Amino acid sequence: MDDPIQYVPPWKIPPDGSVTQEPGVPQQPTQNERPKTKLKFKIILAIIGSLVLVVVVFFGFILFQGLKDAPQIKLKLTSFMRYVSEDNLEFAHNLTSKEFKRTYSLKEFEELISTYEYQYSDFENQKQTGFSVESVSGQPTLYQYLGEVTYTNGDKGDIDSTLVKEDGEFKIQFIDVIR
Repeated sequence: MDDPIQYVPPWKIPPDGSVTQEPGVPQQPTQNERPKTKLKFKIILAIIGSLVLVVVVFFGFILFQGLKDAPQIKLKLTSFMRYVSEDNLEFAHNLTSKEFKRTYSLKEFEELISTYEYQYSDFENQKQTGFSVESVSGQPTLYQYLGEVTYTNGDKGDIDSTLVKEDGEFKIQFIDVIR
């Protein structure tokens, strides 16, 4: 008896058959209106939830892939540093990307390294301090690697590098070593 049914005499029913509410009394939605509104709300919620799930899965995949690749990237950079430290510049140059090689031929690379030899000489080891993956549609995925370099005399330095995957192998596209 929460919602009393109001009696409307037939002579007060308009010719179109509609019955109006009394002034000041809010009109209650009909049984047909409530399910439609709830259904629309559920559909919108499902669409938003699906989009959020797709975004989370996409970024989770990229992050997982990046974390899985981090040890290989560290190994590539350690090899590069060792080759340069041991003056095996041709081997080091082979670890770089096509773009890097277009910018620096082997001869230009050798000249560049001789200018910055201090940053590479006596390299002992390096450890990862940061890692991120950047993926832009239509472009190669970039792997940003940050690390701390240790030298045989106990000096420390930093390495900042960007790698790209070419022909199934990680290649150095950019590297900056600060000692």
